[in-house]
Amino acid sequence: MLYTVFETSWGWAGITASEYGICRVVLPCKTSSQARDESVAGIPATEARYPFQAVIIKLKDFFDGKAVAFFDEPLDFSGYSEFASRVWLLTRQVTYGTTSTYGGIAALLGKPGASRAVGNALNKNPVPVIVPCHRIIRQDGSTGGFYGGTGLKTRLLQLENQCRPG
Repeated sequence: MLYTVFETSWGWAGITASEYGICRVVLPCKTSSQARDESVAGIPATEARYPFQAVIIKLKDFFDGKAVAFFDEPLDFSGYSEFASRVWLLTRQVTYGTTSTYGGIAALLGKPGASRAVGNALNKNPVPVIVPCHRIIRQDGSTGGFYGGTGLKTRLLQLENQCRPG
């Protein structure tokens, strides 16, 4: 396992990856030590910056307000349920500047009525922004939950709405 921490315009972020792909993204924190601690929490990992250069650039650009697509980064969801992995893969298809609903993702899974289960899976999303769980909202248009807090979710949605592509 490898990890790195880096500074964005929103604070210090982190990435952890296995040989199969990115398995953790830490949203911006106040300090590099906090980002490091969250990046390696419970995982024996070695610090290395070189394999992360492309995704670091994309994440920095994202937090600078640039429309960025995260479609080609390999992800490692091992250790998570098949249901959660499917939710995250579908959520990854929700494009920059748009939203979907918990119920909409549940319907795509062929499990209408499973919106609460979708929300629970998104709450465990280990790679936020790359899997844009902040883009999934409630049917009534309210933000719903977010592990980083609803204030952060609102801020992320506002960032994307300010710089929609095209």
